[in-house]
Amino acid sequence: MTRTSQISRAAVGAARAASRPSSGSPGGQFAASFKQTQSPAAQGLAPRNTPSRTTPTLRQPTRQLYNFSTVSLPTAHISSSHNIRNMTTDFKQQPHKLLVIPGPIEFSDGVLGANAAPGMSHVSPAFIPVFGDCIRMLRKVLYAPKGQPMLIAGSGTLGWDAAAVNLVEPGENVLVLNHGYFADSFADCLRAYGANVDELKAKVGGIVDPKDLEQALQKKKYKLVTITQVDTSTGVLAPVKQYSEIIHKTSPNSLIAVDAVCAVASEEIRFDDWGLDVVISATQKGLGVPPGLSVCMLSERAIKTMEAATAFLPTTSRGSAGSPS
Repeated sequence: MTRTSQISRAAVGAARAASRPSSGSPGGQFAASFKQTQSPAAQGLAPRNTPSRTTPTLRQPTRQLYNFSTVSLPTAHISSSHNIRNMTTDFKQQPHKLLVIPGPIEFSDGVLGANAAPGMSHVSPAFIPVFGDCIRMLRKVLYAPKGQPMLIAGSGTLGWDAAAVNLVEPGENVLVLNHGYFADSFADCLRAYGANVDELKAKVGGIVDPKDLEQALQKKKYKLVTITQVDTSTGVLAPVKQYSEIIHKTSPNSLIAVDAVCAVASEEIRFDDWGLDVVISATQKGLGVPPGLSVCMLSERAIKTMEAATAFLPTTSRGSAGSPS
């Protein structure tokens, strides 16, 4: 089995699992939650047997199956080309219990309103600049003008699989700096793909001593070193910059992967300046939008390592250039 087929299976399986609760259009999650909070009568939806419902026909196709003029749904002003970058909305959330966890977080009215935008083709003229904007803006967030963003449908932890299958061959050594539960899980993921995993475990609430990291790198060669920047199980913020400096000095050929699911757009990350190779994140925390995308950034070193499994690289590269896939 090639590495390309491995990442395809991992990505497809995780993406399917992540997408089931929100099947359908991008507004599926919003629609499902909205239906739970209001009955059809309260929403002002017309009964199925009333003339106010427009029935689509072959000669008169329509997107609007209900009369939305009396419904408290997002009022989206979208051009005929579905230019969602210029969309505005007067959507207001219903009163609800405040969600106070690291993620998914509370989302703004504008973000939830944007979820009601119509679906569009991934090769349409309207989608291409939006996708390109996402890639370019992610470079700004991570201070990574030289990095290659990767946007994959799935959960944040899908990034673990992507890193494990593309950067490490079975039998190669990986060092995990363990500050909590999520480092445990990252280590398990790497082992599942055949990596020989060593762990430096910190005391609960503490960090791995930089001297211990240096000694471990002196004793053994590692293909990859992983760091969880913010492990929400313990609340520990890892000194990624300091660790990276030690790794580059002591083991310059080791790749550096940072699990930054809770850190991107929340904590400082300077991808290029710190010499990172992979940053793994997701949309539902610091980036402030609903879950559904695994967000990664790759260095040139990482890309060269995964050239044998570039299933998603051509699409994202063309997206940066404003071209269809």
